Amino acid sequence: MAEDLDVGVAAVGERESESASGDVVVPGVRRYVAMDGWRALAALSVLIFHTAGEGFYLNHDGLLPSVLSNFGNFGVAIFFVLSGFVIYQPFVDSILGRTPLPASRPFWIKRFFRIFPAYWLALAVHTLFISKESIGLGQLVRRVLLVDVYSDGGVFSGFFIAWTLTVELGFYLLLPGFARLMAHLTPSGAGRRRVAWIHVSALSAVYFSAIGFRLLTRSHTFGLTDGSYLSTPCFVDWFALGMLLAFAAAWTRHGGVMPDAVRQFGLRPWLCWICAATSFAALLYVQRNKAGVMAIESYTDVNARHFFNGLTAFLLVLPVTVARKAPSLGIRVLASRSLVFLGSISFGIYLWHTLVLKVVWDWASTSTPAAAFWGHLPLVAIGTVACAVLSYRVVERPAIEYARALLERRSGVSRSGRE
Repeated sequence: MAEDLDVGVAAVGERESESASGDVVVPGVRRYVAMDGWRALAALSVLIFHTAGEGFYLNHDGLLPSVLSNFGNFGVAIFFVLSGFVIYQPFVDSILGRTPLPASRPFWIKRFFRIFPAYWLALAVHTLFISKESIGLGQLVRRVLLVDVYSDGGVFSGFFIAWTLTVELGFYLLLPGFARLMAHLTPSGAGRRRVAWIHVSALSAVYFSAIGFRLLTRSHTFGLTDGSYLSTPCFVDWFALGMLLAFAAAWTRHGGVMPDAVRQFGLRPWLCWICAATSFAALLYVQRNKAGVMAIESYTDVNARHFFNGLTAFLLVLPVTVARKAPSLGIRVLASRSLVFLGSISFGIYLWHTLVLKVVWDWASTSTPAAAFWGHLPLVAIGTVACAVLSYRVVERPAIEYARALLERRSGVSRSGRE
């Protein structure tokens, strides 16, 4: 939810650097700025979803409530697809370039300082000033460590949006091991076709494993907790889609050739986005008889929601990953200064919007659900952006810079020790 890369390709040989979010930028590759646009829209879609849900507007009949009822899942799907793409980039680039993989410890240190300092601040504000519940020390520790969903009764309790951060952290923990496996299965002597086949097969297996794990959570086997359906294995399908895009981008950078039909499709954003809209409409049709946003879903409904949201996010992000420049109006809008700005603070938007929403609801509640939604939305948006800017400048950016300095000192000590 906080990853950044630039649009375009730099001159080959540009030294490895880090983005403002602390992510390693692959040598020779600039940031995909248009992704910040999707990151901003994903954060705003979650904000809109929760604002509509707070006043029960989502339970009303009509096209707009039906569309908004899926905005939360849609936004999270985009975040996870983007994470899969951005975070896997340095690993897959090393695999295809036959260079050493990024070290796990620095990777985890950067992820820690990107997520936890800002999260702890938002959690403290929620616990001390927003929440009216009393919690024990054990539950507080679980929330601080982002493992509350792995305990019974921890589902959507307290600072409930933190469950997505738990899923992200699980992905961060698993990714270096997956990359090592891919490097082992594709040694230097492997042919290009074999490398592509193994990578696509492995990512397909990861994608379908989520379907199997969701079945396990439904059957309540192996002593799984009631929050296990919100664990990382149930969402690796969305990450796998982003990782597939990362592989495709790295494949072409290292001289591979994409099938012409796939390349031509990706170079036509309007066509990709029409297909994405069709996928989103198909999901709304599948969910047409859903009685409210919190309705209990069948196993088939859950997988349909995952499939269509993942496909929609994949199709929306695809043109951004293949564009060498900003050739279309849509890409230029995503790369516009306002959306890039909102994308750079999107983590703060995600963290703070529910807290601002609680304050706005208590202060300026209105009579009907529709009036509450339209009346509260601008207040929530303005208040959230203000909090997100403050969070980025006071907590997030200093934490990123501290992590960078810490790793540079460690690197310097290691080099001096060897010398």
